[in-house]
Amino acid sequence: MTYGCELTERDLEQIPSHGPVVVVANHPIGTLDGLALLHAVGSVRSDVKVVANRLLSQVKSLNTLMLPVDNMGNRTRRSQVALMQEQLENQGVLIVFPAGEVSRLSAKGIRDGRWHPGFLRMAACADPAGTRPAA
Repeated sequence: MTYGCELTERDLEQIPSHGPVVVVANHPIGTLDGLALLHAVGSVRSDVKVVANRLLSQVKSLNTLMLPVDNMGNRTRRSQVALMQEQLENQGVLIVFPAGEVSRLSAKGIRDGRWHPGFLRMAACADPAGTRPAA
C-alpha cells in the first residue's frame, strides 16, 4: 500500500498564518490522518499540535506534536482539556478528531462514530468568525 497527501496552494492558503485555529477532521485511516494533517498544517505553521490517544506518546518523536488524551474510557480529563485550551490561548493550532476514535467499516461504508460536541466550544472561542473543516 502507498499513501500520499496532495495539497494545492489554495488548500494551504486556507490555513491562517497566525492566531488560534482549531482544525476539525474525520478519522478514517487512523494515525495516518493525524500525520497527514500535521504535515500539511506544519508546512504553514510551526505551532501545531494534534489531540491523540495517549498510547501514541510511546512514539517519542511525536511527543512535541501531540496532546495525549485517554479517550478509551470515552472521557477526557479536565487537565487534558486545559492543555488544549492553553495551546489555543498561546495562539497555536489544534487538530481535533471529535469522534475520538478511528472510523469503522459498516454496511453503509466507512463512517466516524458520534462526534463529541466539546470541540465546538473550543473552536468558537478560538475562532469566533467560524470553524474551518478539514476537507
